[in-house]
Amino acid sequence: AALDEALEAHELVKVRTGAGKKKEARRLAEETLAPALDRADRPCYVAQVVGHTALLYRRRAGPPVVDLEALRKGDPNDLLA
Repeated sequence: AALDEALEAHELVKVRTGAGKKKEARRLAEETLAPALDRADRPCYVAQVVGHTALLYRRRAGPPVVDLEALRKGDPNDLLA
């Protein structure tokens, strides 16, 4: 429930998996965490895995925090636009 609330508020959340190896961390994130946090119209994605930490993304129900369309249209090198 806390992870679901964090995704709803921030859209991007880091999760330490506790897996022994990076491949295990990715598998755990992709096969267990992300599917458990999917919503009917808003799937949860594994954006990145670094070591034992997975970065999860799910668009929130209200106005998005991370505007992917604006990022696509703008200068790809200007992350603060």
